[in-house]
Amino acid sequence: MIGKGRRESAAFFSPDVSVHRAVLPSNRTIIDASEPLFPGETLRKDADPTPCPRVLRGSPLARLADGTFIPRQGHLRLTGERRTPMQWLATLFRRNKGFIVFMLGMLVFRSAVADWNVVPTGSMQPTIRIGDRILVDKAAYDIRLPFTHLSLWRLANPGRGDIVVLDSAVAGERLVKRVIGIPGDTVALRHNQLYVNGQYASYRPARVEGIRDDREDPALYATETIGPLHHAVRWSLAAQGHSSDFGPVTVPAGQYLLLGDNRDNSADSRYFGFFPRTEITGRATRVVASLDPGDHYLPRSDRWGVALQ
Repeated sequence: MIGKGRRESAAFFSPDVSVHRAVLPSNRTIIDASEPLFPGETLRKDADPTPCPRVLRGSPLARLADGTFIPRQGHLRLTGERRTPMQWLATLFRRNKGFIVFMLGMLVFRSAVADWNVVPTGSMQPTIRIGDRILVDKAAYDIRLPFTHLSLWRLANPGRGDIVVLDSAVAGERLVKRVIGIPGDTVALRHNQLYVNGQYASYRPARVEGIRDDREDPALYATETIGPLHHAVRWSLAAQGHSSDFGPVTVPAGQYLLLGDNRDNSADSRYFGFFPRTEITGRATRVVASLDPGDHYLPRSDRWGVALQ
């Protein structure tokens, strides 16, 4: 309330009721009843009455003893003073502080702690299907400065068999691949048989269903085992008989050799070379959700929550 001793009661005013008796400075007009007065702005009882055509419905007015109505302080903004950009930003933040803090916290969390990524290609089939939403542990290997690749604290290094997510400079996009060779390893492929440090992988036929690409590109599936690690791989029948030899190569320090599980349909270290440790941003741990783009994006309920290995 404004003007001590001059108010008897308060009322909520409707635009349908005349407000031309509201006492305001003669050269100003209410333009937004939801804004507060600027510092130093006051309402004078001795000023000429000014129409108030844009008082919002439901805006509180104080009724003075002489019967005139005047908008309560804190519920109007007067023309004659322009807000600076900083004042505008301060008002925006004050009104949306909770939402802004929440969104900023979510962005920091997704950048440095955990995120989910949509997989649009089949380079990691059958382990990761097209349309899978995978959970990425951004703190698996490093604590990073949010929104950067700057490592503040190195927790661990990627190991053989890990499924990693990286922002590849040479590929110009985000990739998800499997770690096959770590620094110092010697890796080769001979007729699609993997060789790491003198040890050949063994293969056991596997049955995989639900891969839509198999309709146009039939494939063979097998479980690839090398040492204690094992996972499924896919070979295209159309690519059989073509040379797929690679290496042997030795992985240099600070670099990693990455391959896709879909061995005949993956752009990986066979094409781009080794990937720097600094480009690896996290480890894919499980499928959060899965939608089938070939079936009107209907959910694949059997894929939800599946752990990746």
